[in-house]
Amino acid sequence: MLSSTGTSYVIAADPTDNRKTQETLVVEDMPGFVRRVEQYVRQVDVPPRQVQIEVHVLEVDLKDDLRNGVNFKDVMNAAGGEFHLDMLGFANTAATQGMMLRLNGADITGLVELLRTTTDAKTLASPKVVVVSGQESKIQVGQQLGFSVIQQTQTSTIQDVQFLDVGVVLTVTPRVGSDNRVLLKVKPEVSTGAINPQTGLPEKGTSEVATDVLLDDGQGIVIGGLIQERDSNTQNKLPWLGELKYVGHLFQRRELAKRRTEVIFVLIPRVMPWGYCACDRDAHDIERATTPLLHGPLHRVPRPWEPRLPDPADNPTPAWPIVHPLATPEYPPAANA
Repeated sequence: MLSSTGTSYVIAADPTDNRKTQETLVVEDMPGFVRRVEQYVRQVDVPPRQVQIEVHVLEVDLKDDLRNGVNFKDVMNAAGGEFHLDMLGFANTAATQGMMLRLNGADITGLVELLRTTTDAKTLASPKVVVVSGQESKIQVGQQLGFSVIQQTQTSTIQDVQFLDVGVVLTVTPRVGSDNRVLLKVKPEVSTGAINPQTGLPEKGTSEVATDVLLDDGQGIVIGGLIQERDSNTQNKLPWLGELKYVGHLFQRRELAKRRTEVIFVLIPRVMPWGYCACDRDAHDIERATTPLLHGPLHRVPRPWEPRLPDPADNPTPAWPIVHPLATPEYPPAANA
């Protein structure tokens, strides 16, 4: 679309920076070519779509009957809905043996309630976020552990405080296609961490899954299999007697047990409707489709949205007049008195 002497510069959007949501195009060329690029950009430039993502984060205590994790097939059979089980498509399976469950026609809210009633599950978070297509959204349920970092230079010593994110972290990047299908880039993470008292450095253990999945508008996805095992220390003591000095330990009981939990993520993307700009663009497309090329005895109808071929004279105005379709033209043009 550019001439041999034309140049263009593109500034792309950053999916991790919400301040950089626009692409910038700079074109330097002759006026005729610049107008052609402008008309093309005007046709293809549309406002970004938005996606509402409903998220449910559940934590299930794995007892003896669920020592290998939640059996989603039994849960879905109890729910009576159709489902499609897909174990493929993970970008990182070395971290943990995760699983993905894509639902067709089942009620996601009913599935969440069924998990709460049939298993020892509790809800950690149930947020709803609206994300621009192509932008990254992050949901975290946990804590931040602070630690100090010391940097020494030739003249001074700089001490900075940084934070380690631990807990449940979900990163989602949606992309909406022309058919209203949503491509979700999902990365759930379950981690634990602590600050080493001897070195002062953070120590983190994590289980994560990264995958891309294509869903229809309103279709849900369930990601599970993120199992963690932690030591649980409980103490029971008699009132007053257990707090006595020297002999209080005789009235206390300590129990060390291992606790296995599984974190389940349920996501439902819903494409938001177009705004007013899209309606205006649809009306413009209808006008372009219904406006004729010629009127009457070969009189041209104004079509400003169509590009004209560039020439050395920079697209001069034609000698014949441009007549509106509803006006009565004179042909040949009357000479000026």
